[in-house]
Amino acid sequence: MGGRQVHYAEAGAGRAAILIHQAPASGAMWDALMHPLAALGHRCVAFDLPGYGMSDALPASPRLEDYADAIDAAAEALGLAEYDLVGHHTGASVALWMATGRHSARIGRAVFYGLPFLPAADAARLANEPPPAYDAEGAEVTNWWRRCAPFLPATAHGTRLARYTADMLAPGPARAAAHHAVGRGDHLARLGALALPVLAVQGTRDVLYEATRAAAELSHSIEFRDFGDAGIFVADEVPDEFAALCHTYFCPAS
Repeated sequence: MGGRQVHYAEAGAGRAAILIHQAPASGAMWDALMHPLAALGHRCVAFDLPGYGMSDALPASPRLEDYADAIDAAAEALGLAEYDLVGHHTGASVALWMATGRHSARIGRAVFYGLPFLPAADAARLANEPPPAYDAEGAEVTNWWRRCAPFLPATAHGTRLARYTADMLAPGPARAAAHHAVGRGDHLARLGALALPVLAVQGTRDVLYEATRAAAELSHSIEFRDFGDAGIFVADEVPDEFAALCHTYFCPAS
């Protein structure tokens, strides 16, 4: 893709479902979801967004348009002429830009989990998020660990929490690049341009519950679904249930 590597993992066969992760995670956040969704008849492809996981970064100050273009170009390189989308947090913003841009003709349906349709002050904080400050004590690691640990069971700390922490470190000083793009993106205009069918799913323990519900109220193309007692790590918490929901929405006649 333009001489840059885009890393991906895939499972299954059938109509493609592209899975787009939050930042600063990687496509590995979908590991628990991919196999149950694949078992339902989908070719699941989880890309690392440029600059995250093992994908090469885009040029300085990428926009959401740039991330959308990069994922669609990678999908085209894999021969995916048509696909559905699942976007989580940052990935939901990228999916929204894909669904309302020049790639929309290739997209069937989309599922958003946590759309960052934020108040102006929160968007400004994301747009101006400072780079990480690395020190000899490893405060970035310990602070991240303490911040994420309450959202995962203790039995997952040595596996999933360790993976999320490694993903957080992978982008280095450019960790906030995708957050900057989300904070600077005009989500209201994109919601107004949305014509594809979208299911906005949100667990009550996720910080973007109200933002996602507010976004759904602004578009006739979006159906909102309360997903009950689920949090930010929904793909790890309830992968089978989330896979079944995506499958039913992507294949309503099945």
